[in-house]
Amino acid sequence: MGKKRSKKKWIIGALAVVLVGAAWLFTRKGGAAGEQVPVFTVQRGPLTIAVTSGGSIQSRDKAVISSELEGNNTV
Repeated sequence: MGKKRSKKKWIIGALAVVLVGAAWLFTRKGGAAGEQVPVFTVQRGPLTIAVTSGGSIQSRDKAVISSELEGNNTV
């Protein structure tokens, strides 16, 4: 009877240690103390890009995109 209680106490103690460790990992702050993390506010809207230089460009990689469906397809 005493061995079962002792084993049960060890299991409960081990589970408590694991739970406390997991809680500590999830609640600790990431990064160094006093470290400033940049925060930005974004908005959905059109993205306007203007090219102010002349010349020609070529892509580094080529990708051929085709549809397996017949008829008019819109992407």
